[in-house]
Amino acid sequence: MRPYLAESSLLLVSAIWASTFLFTKIGLDFTTPSCYLFLRFAAVLIVLLAVFGRHLKQLNKQTAIQGLVLGLFFGIGFILQTYGIKYTTVAKSSFMTGLVAATTPFIYWLVERKSFSRWQVIGVIVATAGLLIFTNPEKSLNVGDICLLASTVIWAYYLCYMEIFTRGTSSFAKTSNLVILQFVVTTPMALISSLVFDTSGFQVVWDKMLLISLAFNALFASILASFIQTAIQKHTTLARASLIYAMQPFIASFIAYLYDGVPFKPNEYVGAVIFFCGIFAAEIFPLLLKGRHAKAN
Repeated sequence: MRPYLAESSLLLVSAIWASTFLFTKIGLDFTTPSCYLFLRFAAVLIVLLAVFGRHLKQLNKQTAIQGLVLGLFFGIGFILQTYGIKYTTVAKSSFMTGLVAATTPFIYWLVERKSFSRWQVIGVIVATAGLLIFTNPEKSLNVGDICLLASTVIWAYYLCYMEIFTRGTSSFAKTSNLVILQFVVTTPMALISSLVFDTSGFQVVWDKMLLISLAFNALFASILASFIQTAIQKHTTLARASLIYAMQPFIASFIAYLYDGVPFKPNEYVGAVIFFCGIFAAEIFPLLLKGRHAKAN
Protein backbone atom coordinates (compact mmCIF):
# COMPACT_ATOMS: atom_id res chain seq x y z
CA MET A 1 0.00 0.00 0.00
CA ARG A 2 1.22 3.50 -0.83
CA PRO A 3 2.13 5.56 2.25
CA TYR A 4 -0.29 8.40 1.45
CA LEU A 5 -3.19 5.90 1.29
CA ALA A 6 -2.14 4.40 4.63
CA GLU A 7 -1.88 7.83 6.22
CA SER A 8 -5.26 8.89 4.80
CA SER A 9 -6.77 5.76 6.34
CA LEU A 10 -5.18 6.52 9.72
CA LEU A 11 -6.49 10.08 9.47
CA LEU A 12 -9.97 8.57 9.14
CA VAL A 13 -9.26 6.53 12.29
CA SER A 14 -8.14 9.70 14.08
CA ALA A 15 -11.36 11.45 13.00
CA ILE A 16 -13.48 8.57 14.29
CA TRP A 17 -11.62 8.54 17.61
CA ALA A 18 -11.98 12.32 17.87
CA SER A 19 -15.75 11.89 17.59
CA THR A 20 -15.73 9.63 20.65
CA PHE A 21 -14.98 12.62 22.92
CA LEU A 22 -18.49 13.90 22.19
CA PHE A 23 -20.25 10.51 22.14
CA THR A 24 -18.53 9.31 25.33
CA LYS A 25 -19.43 12.54 27.15
CA ILE A 26 -23.06 11.95 26.13
CA GLY A 27 -22.98 8.30 27.26
CA LEU A 28 -21.43 9.07 30.64
CA ASP A 29 -24.50 11.11 31.56
CA PHE A 30 -26.39 7.83 31.87
CA THR A 31 -23.89 5.42 33.46
CA THR A 32 -20.50 5.16 35.17
CA PRO A 33 -17.21 5.09 33.20
CA SER A 34 -16.39 1.40 33.71
CA CYS A 35 -19.98 0.31 33.20
CA TYR A 36 -20.08 2.29 29.97
CA LEU A 37 -16.90 0.61 28.74
CA PHE A 38 -18.23 -2.83 29.65
CA LEU A 39 -21.44 -2.26 27.69
CA ARG A 40 -19.46 -0.90 24.75
CA PHE A 41 -16.88 -3.70 24.68
CA ALA A 42 -19.44 -6.44 25.30
CA ALA A 43 -21.40 -5.25 22.26
CA VAL A 44 -18.18 -5.13 20.22
CA LEU A 45 -17.14 -8.63 21.27
CA ILE A 46 -20.54 -10.12 20.40
CA VAL A 47 -20.42 -8.57 16.90
CA LEU A 48 -16.79 -9.61 16.32
CA LEU A 49 -17.38 -13.21 17.35
CA ALA A 50 -20.51 -13.43 15.22
CA VAL A 51 -18.93 -11.97 12.08
CA PHE A 52 -15.23 -12.86 12.33
CA GLY A 53 -15.14 -15.67 14.89
CA ARG A 54 -14.45 -18.29 12.21
CA HIS A 55 -10.91 -16.93 11.89
CA LEU A 56 -10.13 -18.14 15.42
CA LYS A 57 -9.64 -21.60 13.89
CA GLN A 58 -6.34 -20.24 12.46
CA LEU A 59 -5.20 -18.81 15.79
CA ASN A 60 -1.68 -19.85 16.82
CA LYS A 61 0.26 -19.35 20.05
CA GLN A 62 2.24 -16.35 18.82
CA THR A 63 -0.84 -14.44 17.64
CA ALA A 64 -2.67 -15.35 20.85
CA ILE A 65 0.12 -13.88 23.00
CA GLN A 66 0.32 -10.77 20.81
CA GLY A 67 -3.43 -10.24 20.97
CA LEU A 68 -3.47 -10.62 24.75
CA VAL A 69 -0.61 -8.12 25.15
CA LEU A 70 -2.36 -5.59 22.90
CA GLY A 71 -5.60 -6.20 24.78
CA LEU A 72 -3.91 -5.50 28.11
CA PHE A 73 -2.60 -2.12 26.95
CA PHE A 74 -5.85 -1.39 25.11
CA GLY A 75 -8.01 -2.10 28.15
CA ILE A 76 -5.90 -0.22 30.70
CA GLY A 77 -5.57 2.74 28.33
CA PHE A 78 -9.30 2.93 27.72
CA ILE A 79 -10.26 2.60 31.39
CA LEU A 80 -7.82 5.34 32.43
CA GLN A 81 -8.87 7.58 29.54
CA THR A 82 -12.61 7.18 30.22
CA TYR A 83 -12.19 7.99 33.93
CA GLY A 84 -10.07 10.97 32.93
CA ILE A 85 -12.69 12.31 30.51
CA LYS A 86 -15.30 11.96 33.25
CA TYR A 87 -13.39 14.02 35.82
CA THR A 88 -11.57 16.70 33.83
CA THR A 89 -12.23 19.36 31.21
CA VAL A 90 -12.47 18.79 27.47
CA ALA A 91 -9.40 21.03 26.94
CA LYS A 92 -7.26 18.97 29.31
CA SER A 93 -8.47 15.63 27.97
CA SER A 94 -7.77 16.77 24.40
CA PHE A 95 -4.27 17.98 25.22
CA MET A 96 -3.25 14.95 27.26
CA THR A 97 -4.66 12.53 24.70
CA GLY A 98 -2.67 14.35 22.01
CA LEU A 99 0.51 13.95 24.08
CA VAL A 100 0.81 10.41 22.72
CA ALA A 101 2.79 11.93 19.83
CA ALA A 102 5.38 13.24 22.29
CA THR A 103 5.42 10.08 24.41
CA THR A 104 5.69 7.52 21.61
CA PRO A 105 9.32 8.31 20.53
CA PHE A 106 10.56 7.73 24.08
CA ILE A 107 8.60 4.51 24.52
CA TYR A 108 9.72 3.34 21.08
CA TRP A 109 13.34 3.79 22.16
CA LEU A 110 12.69 1.80 25.35
CA VAL A 111 11.00 -1.07 23.50
CA GLU A 112 13.05 -1.28 20.29
CA ARG A 113 16.22 0.61 21.27
CA LYS A 114 15.68 2.65 18.11
CA SER A 115 15.25 6.40 17.92
CA PHE A 116 13.33 8.65 15.58
CA SER A 117 15.21 10.98 13.25
CA ARG A 118 16.30 14.44 14.41
CA TRP A 119 13.64 16.15 12.30
CA GLN A 120 10.92 13.82 13.58
CA VAL A 121 11.86 14.67 17.18
CA ILE A 122 11.88 18.41 16.38
CA GLY A 123 8.53 18.06 14.65
CA VAL A 124 6.99 16.25 17.63
CA ILE A 125 8.24 18.97 20.02
CA VAL A 126 6.85 21.77 17.84
CA ALA A 127 3.56 19.92 17.34
CA THR A 128 3.22 19.39 21.11
CA ALA A 129 3.78 23.12 21.70
CA GLY A 130 1.06 23.88 19.16
CA LEU A 131 -1.24 21.38 20.87
CA LEU A 132 -0.62 23.09 24.22
CA ILE A 133 -1.48 26.52 22.80
CA PHE A 134 -4.51 25.15 20.98
CA THR A 135 -6.08 23.45 24.00
CA ASN A 136 -4.90 25.99 26.62
CA PRO A 137 -5.48 23.57 29.52
CA GLU A 138 -5.59 24.72 33.13
CA LYS A 139 -2.36 24.39 35.08
CA SER A 140 -3.80 22.57 38.10
CA LEU A 141 -4.05 18.75 38.12
CA ASN A 142 -6.85 16.57 39.44
CA VAL A 143 -7.41 12.82 39.51
CA GLY A 144 -8.84 12.88 35.99
CA ASP A 145 -5.70 14.56 34.66
CA ILE A 146 -3.47 11.96 36.30
CA CYS A 147 -5.54 9.16 34.74
CA LEU A 148 -5.19 10.78 31.31
CA LEU A 149 -1.42 11.23 31.69
CA ALA A 150 -1.08 7.57 32.63
CA SER A 151 -3.25 6.55 29.67
CA THR A 152 -0.96 8.51 27.35
CA VAL A 153 1.98 6.31 28.33
CA ILE A 154 -0.12 3.16 27.96
CA TRP A 155 -1.32 4.23 24.49
CA ALA A 156 2.29 4.87 23.44
CA TYR A 157 3.17 1.29 24.41
CA TYR A 158 0.09 0.08 22.54
CA LEU A 159 1.13 1.87 19.35
CA CYS A 160 4.69 0.54 19.58
CA TYR A 161 3.60 -3.06 20.04
CA MET A 162 0.97 -2.72 17.32
CA GLU A 163 3.82 -1.68 14.99
CA ILE A 164 5.96 -4.65 16.10
CA PHE A 165 3.25 -7.36 16.04
CA THR A 166 1.79 -6.44 12.63
CA ARG A 167 5.12 -5.83 10.87
CA GLY A 168 5.50 -7.98 7.75
CA THR A 169 2.06 -9.62 7.82
CA SER A 170 -0.86 -9.21 5.43
CA SER A 171 -3.11 -11.96 6.78
CA PHE A 172 -6.70 -10.83 7.35
CA ALA A 173 -7.17 -13.82 9.67
CA LYS A 174 -4.36 -12.55 11.92
CA THR A 175 -5.78 -9.02 11.84
CA SER A 176 -9.21 -10.37 12.84
CA ASN A 177 -7.76 -12.48 15.65
CA LEU A 178 -5.69 -9.60 17.04
CA VAL A 179 -8.78 -7.38 17.11
CA ILE A 180 -10.99 -10.08 18.67
CA LEU A 181 -8.44 -10.94 21.36
CA GLN A 182 -8.10 -7.29 22.35
CA PHE A 183 -11.77 -7.22 23.25
CA VAL A 184 -11.65 -10.68 24.86
CA VAL A 185 -9.24 -9.09 27.33
CA THR A 186 -10.78 -5.63 27.70
CA THR A 187 -14.41 -6.67 28.21
CA PRO A 188 -13.86 -8.50 31.54
CA MET A 189 -11.33 -5.81 32.57
CA ALA A 190 -14.05 -3.17 32.19
CA LEU A 191 -16.51 -5.31 34.18
CA ILE A 192 -14.03 -5.90 37.01
CA SER A 193 -13.15 -2.19 37.04
CA SER A 194 -16.83 -1.32 37.31
CA LEU A 195 -17.40 -3.70 40.23
CA VAL A 196 -14.24 -2.62 42.10
CA PHE A 197 -13.88 1.12 41.46
CA ASP A 198 -17.39 2.41 40.78
CA THR A 199 -18.65 3.06 44.31
CA SER A 200 -22.15 3.76 43.03
CA GLY A 201 -22.38 0.23 41.66
CA PHE A 202 -23.44 -1.07 38.25
CA GLN A 203 -25.90 1.65 37.32
CA VAL A 204 -27.42 2.30 33.91
CA VAL A 205 -30.17 4.68 32.87
CA TRP A 206 -31.39 3.25 29.57
CA ASP A 207 -31.93 6.20 27.29
CA LYS A 208 -31.99 6.69 23.52
CA MET A 209 -28.90 8.92 23.69
CA LEU A 210 -26.98 6.23 25.60
CA LEU A 211 -27.83 3.68 22.90
CA ILE A 212 -26.73 6.09 20.15
CA SER A 213 -23.48 6.74 22.02
CA LEU A 214 -22.81 3.01 22.47
CA ALA A 215 -23.69 2.20 18.87
CA PHE A 216 -21.28 4.76 17.42
CA ASN A 217 -18.41 3.94 19.78
CA ALA A 218 -18.87 0.19 19.35
CA LEU A 219 -19.37 -0.08 15.60
CA PHE A 220 -17.22 2.77 14.32
CA ALA A 221 -14.70 3.72 17.02
CA SER A 222 -14.01 0.15 18.17
CA ILE A 223 -14.65 -2.30 15.33
CA LEU A 224 -14.04 -0.24 12.18
CA ALA A 225 -11.19 1.85 13.60
CA SER A 226 -9.47 -1.16 15.18
CA PHE A 227 -9.51 -3.12 11.91
CA ILE A 228 -8.15 -0.17 9.94
CA GLN A 229 -5.43 0.56 12.49
CA THR A 230 -4.35 -3.07 12.86
CA ALA A 231 -4.23 -3.64 9.09
CA ILE A 232 -2.85 -0.28 7.97
CA GLN A 233 -0.50 1.19 10.60
CA LYS A 234 2.37 -1.05 9.45
CA HIS A 235 2.33 0.66 6.04
CA THR A 236 3.62 3.96 7.45
CA THR A 237 6.15 5.02 10.06
CA LEU A 238 5.35 5.07 13.77
CA ALA A 239 6.31 8.75 13.92
CA ARG A 240 3.78 9.65 11.22
CA ALA A 241 1.09 7.49 12.79
CA SER A 242 1.54 9.10 16.23
CA LEU A 243 1.37 12.61 14.71
CA ILE A 244 -1.80 11.67 12.83
CA TYR A 245 -3.37 10.33 16.02
CA ALA A 246 -2.35 13.54 17.81
CA MET A 247 -4.65 15.46 15.44
CA GLN A 248 -7.66 14.21 17.42
CA PRO A 249 -8.06 17.41 19.52
CA PHE A 250 -8.21 19.57 16.38
CA ILE A 251 -10.77 17.30 14.75
CA ALA A 252 -12.74 17.08 18.02
CA SER A 253 -12.86 20.88 18.25
CA PHE A 254 -14.18 21.10 14.69
CA ILE A 255 -16.83 18.48 15.49
CA ALA A 256 -17.79 20.46 18.62
CA TYR A 257 -18.10 23.57 16.44
CA LEU A 258 -20.46 21.73 14.10
CA TYR A 259 -22.40 20.35 17.09
CA ASP A 260 -22.89 23.48 19.19
CA GLY A 261 -21.67 26.35 16.98
CA VAL A 262 -18.93 27.60 19.32
CA PRO A 263 -16.40 29.53 17.15
CA PHE A 264 -12.66 28.93 17.30
CA LYS A 265 -10.64 31.20 19.60
CA PRO A 266 -7.48 33.11 18.51
CA ASN A 267 -5.22 30.74 20.51
CA GLU A 268 -6.77 27.78 18.69
CA TYR A 269 -5.86 29.22 15.30
CA VAL A 270 -2.30 29.95 16.47
CA GLY A 271 -1.93 26.51 18.05
CA ALA A 272 -3.20 24.80 14.91
CA VAL A 273 -0.68 26.66 12.73
CA ILE A 274 2.19 25.71 15.06
CA PHE A 275 1.03 22.10 15.21
CA PHE A 276 1.02 21.75 11.44
CA CYS A 277 4.41 23.47 11.31
CA GLY A 278 5.57 20.57 13.49
CA ILE A 279 4.24 18.07 10.97
CA PHE A 280 5.98 20.03 8.21
CA ALA A 281 9.26 19.91 10.15
CA ALA A 282 8.94 16.19 10.80
CA GLU A 283 7.89 14.94 7.38
CA ILE A 284 8.07 17.52 4.60
CA PHE A 285 11.15 19.61 5.40
CA PRO A 286 13.52 16.57 5.40
CA LEU A 287 12.22 15.60 1.93
CA LEU A 288 12.87 19.12 0.63
CA LEU A 289 16.41 19.03 2.02
CA LYS A 290 16.97 15.60 0.50
CA GLY A 291 15.78 16.86 -2.88
CA ARG A 292 18.04 19.91 -2.76
CA HIS A 293 20.99 17.73 -1.74
CA ALA A 294 20.30 15.33 -4.63
CA LYS A 295 20.23 18.21 -7.13
CA ALA A 296 23.48 19.63 -5.75
CA ASN A 297 25.20 16.31 -6.36
